[in-house]
Amino acid sequence: MYIAQKVEFALYGLGSHLPADHNAKTHRAFKNLTPEAFLRGDRSKLKATFGVLAQTFGKAFFIDTPELTKFYEDRNLIAHNYYREFCANISGAQGRGDPIDFLDDFIKRGQHWIAVMKGLARLLIEAAAAKEGRLNELSYSEQDESEIEKYVETLTKSIGVTPAYSGALDPGSWGNSGTTGLNGPFKSTS
Repeated sequence: MYIAQKVEFALYGLGSHLPADHNAKTHRAFKNLTPEAFLRGDRSKLKATFGVLAQTFGKAFFIDTPELTKFYEDRNLIAHNYYREFCANISGAQGRGDPIDFLDDFIKRGQHWIAVMKGLARLLIEAAAAKEGRLNELSYSEQDESEIEKYVETLTKSIGVTPAYSGALDPGSWGNSGTTGLNGPFKSTS
């Protein structure tokens, strides 16, 4: 559950930085979501389910893939039906395999989603630095580059393009129009 909560926290945190008029914030759970409210506000007001977070902000950040859906569905299985699915010896019920292997795989997938969120955050930082003319102040470690690549792989899967990432994406141009504004580093696969 810890890894799932880290992914939820990352989605909430990134989502809190979207402009107030962004279409992802039209859901009643996110109308008053700001970075300040997220970090210092009343936790009882942050009640969106992981599924709502993933569907809403997954679309906003172009990471709404079947793998993200499977991850939050498996989180719900762990929270609500893990014992029944893996451990209860119910006559006539079909088991789901090795419970430890399932949890190991879930943790690995959670680590992947954390890396995807970090990659997105790095690209957003890069866009902000570019906007301010401060790209020369950025430096990336190999881990940073790996996380950016994981985000770009997820992004390209989500929007159906072939990656050719060479840095300097402009997430600031993504806007509310439903288009990505990604001109140059991607080729359409359609």
